[in-house]
Amino acid sequence: AGAPPDGTPTWRPAPLLLLLVIPVLVGAAWDALAWMVNDDWARDEYNHCWLIIPIALFMVGTRAQELAAAPWTPSWAGVALAAVGILMLLVG
Repeated sequence: AGAPPDGTPTWRPAPLLLLLVIPVLVGAAWDALAWMVNDDWARDEYNHCWLIIPIALFMVGTRAQELAAAPWTPSWAGVALAAVGILMLLVG
C-alpha cells in the first residue's frame, strides 16, 4: 500500500496504455497489414517474417524477470514520438 521509499511507482500503466493504443494502430494500419498478409508475405523474400513475432516474444520472455526489475522512468518524449508516428500514418 503506497509508494516504496525510493519513490518508484507501485503500478505500471503501460499494459493498460497498450490495450488502448494497439487497436487504434491496427485500425489505422489495417490496409497496410492486409496487404502484407495477403500479398507481400506470400513472396519468398518475406515469408520468414512470420517468425519475427514468436522470436521477439521468446527473447522478452527469457528476460522477463530482468525487465520487470528494471527501473521504470517514464518519458513524455515517447508519447510525442508515438503521436507523430500515428499522425503520419493517418495523414498518409
